[in-house]
Amino acid sequence: MIAACILTRDSARTIRHCIEAIRPAVDEIVVVDTGSYDETVPIVESLGLSVYHFDWIDDFSAARNYAHSLATHDWIIAVDSDETLHPDDVQKLRDVVFASTPEVVFGITQVNYLVSGDIGNQHGTARIYNRTAGRWIYRAHEQLSVNGIVPHTTPSVIRLLHDGYNKQKVSTYDKAMRNVRLLRLDVDEHPNDWSRHFFLGRDSLETANNEDAIAHLRIAVQMLESSNHHTEHPVVYRTLAMAYEASAYFDDAQTVTQKMTELFPNYPDGHYLHSRLIIRRIEKLLKEAKSAMERAKQTAQSYSGQEVTDEAIATWKGDMTLGDLAKLRGDVRTARAFYQSALELGGPVQPLTDAIRRL
Repeated sequence: MIAACILTRDSARTIRHCIEAIRPAVDEIVVVDTGSYDETVPIVESLGLSVYHFDWIDDFSAARNYAHSLATHDWIIAVDSDETLHPDDVQKLRDVVFASTPEVVFGITQVNYLVSGDIGNQHGTARIYNRTAGRWIYRAHEQLSVNGIVPHTTPSVIRLLHDGYNKQKVSTYDKAMRNVRLLRLDVDEHPNDWSRHFFLGRDSLETANNEDAIAHLRIAVQMLESSNHHTEHPVVYRTLAMAYEASAYFDDAQTVTQKMTELFPNYPDGHYLHSRLIIRRIEKLLKEAKSAMERAKQTAQSYSGQEVTDEAIATWKGDMTLGDLAKLRGDVRTARAFYQSALELGGPVQPLTDAIRRL
């Protein structure tokens, strides 16, 4: 027997679909409202369900634990009000918990939808558990604990379709700001927990508070490395690299991505971010090279000193080099114009005609 526990707050947009999707898969639905001002409660009641009320105390785990305490069945699936069970997975939910022991925690796959309606990222998260052993901990980005330990999550085939981070329908910034406030409390209460620093850093980045993001993400990395668990969490390094990049600390970002490619050679995001940072460095160098070459031409044309200088810098060599730089930037029209000018100024015919032909 399985109970679905659902937390709501101003969930009128999604709660009907949420309940209708999960109803065939469970034996009981417990809905706990944490302070709705919209039509959430009347909608739930119109579906024949009772609504329990929980005074919000800035703690998602407290609300989830209250919800499962109201259930009459021990096996629980925790469902957010903006999630719907995939219709193909109704029977699979019962198959997952059949003959399982209370210490086992099962993950679901949360399938996130983008503004376009297309499927975005998908990730596993612990949601199916036995309340006799499992309990939620932490105020935000809460996790299941079994007998005081966050256990390994056993993957399952259950999919929950989620639009809570679809920016066209909800404010992800407001969600992140709320989470940052709760995570600061979490960090105060659990200062030696790397996951609290990671989530605070990640959500601070979402709110463009890059310096705080970097500070907490660095702490998370240091904690993981000191406990030799760093090779299990490439996403922490990924988020730190992104925070450095967002702050224009490109050297620091590239140091992190270089480390990622070494620690996680099969993790594609490390190689992708490293490549992107190299491209950014190349773009910066090309811009600096163009500025230096333009300055070289300018000073060569007006140089009146006594030292020997290459006079061709002022003419064909300058234009040929500017043509090379334009080609590297992908500016074919400008490259052709500089190469043609270099030819007219007496530059080497064969190299320049070959360069024009290859554009």
